[in-house]
Amino acid sequence: MIPIPPALLGLNLKLLGAGAVVLALIGTHSWAYFQGRAARDVEVKIENMEVFERVAEAYRVQVEYGNLKTAEAHDAIRESETRLNEVLKNVKKVTTGRTCLSAPAVRLLNHTEAPTAELPGGSAGVDAEGSSEVATDTHIAEWAAEVQQLYESCAAKLNAKIDIDNGRE
Repeated sequence: MIPIPPALLGLNLKLLGAGAVVLALIGTHSWAYFQGRAARDVEVKIENMEVFERVAEAYRVQVEYGNLKTAEAHDAIRESETRLNEVLKNVKKVTTGRTCLSAPAVRLLNHTEAPTAELPGGSAGVDAEGSSEVATDTHIAEWAAEVQQLYESCAAKLNAKIDIDNGRE
């Protein structure tokens, strides 16, 4: 074995001491880094869970709101159908059955005759072929009631859709 001079022995001890300090610092910082990273990972997981819960709650609220508006639309449609049934049940009590539209006018409105076609001037309520397709005041009242019900039904559905899309209450 070769003897180590005392000057080098002090240097080696200093290097060994410095190396031990560096290793201790690296170990301490690594431990702190990984502890901090683990804590940050937990924070991120908690934050993600909170975001998920807020989104889930917002979705639940939107679904409930959509269900509420849909139920309101169905109620409005049922009410308009009930009114239609009442009108149709009672319309003959308040109308005379008198001819209001002639057969050519009915055909024109039903798109079975071209708008520019020459309308025959046959007898009231009977066209040239002998058909008696006329519209009475009863027919007109029933038609108006049905149109009103269709409008109310369509309006209820569209209003519900608009309210849902806009998030209004």
